[in-house]
Amino acid sequence: MTGMRIAFIGLGNMGHEMALRLIANGFDVAGYDSSEAGRAKFAAVGGTVVDQLAGLGGDRDVIITMLPDGGIVQAVLFGDQGLAQQLKPGAIVIEMSSSAPTDTIITAQRLAEKGVILIDAPVSGGVAGARDGRLNIMAGTADPAAFDKVKPVLDAMGNARLVGGTGAGHAAKAINNFVAAAAIAATSEGLVLAESFGLSPETMLDVINRSSGRSASSEGLFPAHVIPRTFSFGFAMSLMAKDAGIAARMSEDRQANLPFVALTSGQWAAARDALPGADFSAMQLYVEKQAGVE
Repeated sequence: MTGMRIAFIGLGNMGHEMALRLIANGFDVAGYDSSEAGRAKFAAVGGTVVDQLAGLGGDRDVIITMLPDGGIVQAVLFGDQGLAQQLKPGAIVIEMSSSAPTDTIITAQRLAEKGVILIDAPVSGGVAGARDGRLNIMAGTADPAAFDKVKPVLDAMGNARLVGGTGAGHAAKAINNFVAAAAIAATSEGLVLAESFGLSPETMLDVINRSSGRSASSEGLFPAHVIPRTFSFGFAMSLMAKDAGIAARMSEDRQANLPFVALTSGQWAAARDALPGADFSAMQLYVEKQAGVE
């Protein structure tokens, strides 16, 4: 067993698999989720769980958060029973959720006042990548030595790379997901347009994937979840809309004239509102509905 003791906060679809990877690599992991079902699922496969945040952080060297959004991260760290007041000086918080980089910088400053280091390290790769330990992890921190210290922890879950200072990881994740969101929307519209000319979605997708229009989404997401119309990748429409929205706010904050960022964010927000609870692969359904070809 390795020397670092880890608290893992957030045992949802992604967090559950990531925490199991850490256990499989010999780390001492205590898991917490606000959902009783999430805690029970983790315990059922041998994970150690705690029923409340209070008292969790005091003896832990590394605290990993994998939560739906930055607001929940703030509540976990700085709320009434927040972990920040429990953490020992020198502890490292690895924030693996998708959060706004401006908020990440503020969080790092607040933790630094307590002698705690923050590394933002969001991921790409989905549940399958989490299960297989193949996540792409983009990390940002003002303390490269801290990144080196926890790199074995990150590498147990995938391939970790330090991309810049505090907030850089969250910025990179938002930009990556904006690009992916744009490609998914464009591919969905392309398939609808193809059908209007009598081309089947299968034929058009094959053309795209043999040509310059291909993308990771057209080669992976569409054949597996869109063409069969299962729409069950395991990543919520609302989360993709959130990430595209973060990219849009980043461009606004920097007064950058990037109209496609705003357009993509708006389209995903509209799809989220039109299809509550849907998987993000269901963008195809939204595009079809808007085009009147349901």
